[in-house]
Amino acid sequence: MKYQRLFLFAACCLIVALALGFVSRTGTRAAQDPLSAQTPLIQRPYLPPTPTRAALPNDPASVAAAGTLLFQQHFAAGDPAAVQQTWTALDVAQLQYDDEPARWGLYNGLLTQLWSGDLQSPRSDPTIVVTGQPTWRDYTLRAAAYPEGNMELGLVVRRQGNRFYRLRLLNDATETSAKLLLEKVVDGQATVLASQAGPGYQLYRWYNLRLSVVGSQLSAQVDDRPQLTASDASLTQGQAGLYSLAIGQLGFDNVTVTTP
Repeated sequence: MKYQRLFLFAACCLIVALALGFVSRTGTRAAQDPLSAQTPLIQRPYLPPTPTRAALPNDPASVAAAGTLLFQQHFAAGDPAAVQQTWTALDVAQLQYDDEPARWGLYNGLLTQLWSGDLQSPRSDPTIVVTGQPTWRDYTLRAAAYPEGNMELGLVVRRQGNRFYRLRLLNDATETSAKLLLEKVVDGQATVLASQAGPGYQLYRWYNLRLSVVGSQLSAQVDDRPQLTASDASLTQGQAGLYSLAIGQLGFDNVTVTTP
């Protein structure tokens, strides 16, 4: 019995000695290797949560209009098939040999430029989506835009083939001084008719856009504030549409077209 107690005592002492030795060696190794105490070379950046999309502002259709309603569409409860039949997506610039055509459709209750190609990747090329009749002449186009990452957004009027007038807004982060432009676009080449310096638009907020064309006169508003006017008589009629730089992360809602 006496020998059993001695054996157990000796075993316990051996276990304690081994444990102390392991701890001592670990501490010594850490002291000899200062890199082990440093922070990792690659760390995940802190990404703040995406802000919740605010409620849609006042419906642009509620703005008093003296003329007739030509077109109106809301996308919150829209039918994807009906949207595809109503709107036509077009590329502003000529496609390269391996480019897929631009695609627009419903996403999170908004009309959005979608991913393209087998890899479903966004393309950083300008694109428009148009609706209405090619015989439309004098009218006002209104739409609400919600950018989350795009660098450009806007409206299009009197589109005929590859010719149209465009209201183009630039993100505040862009380096160019002009952040709001009225342009005539022909074969992908834009001629500035009027422009205004920044600030540009901010992300994660709604913008009410308005572009009117009557005769040779064009006028643009942002959030119901007059911004730009121009005169040009070269394009006399055509469809209405929406513009994006085609990298996704931009949605439109509450699109209306009315006569003067």
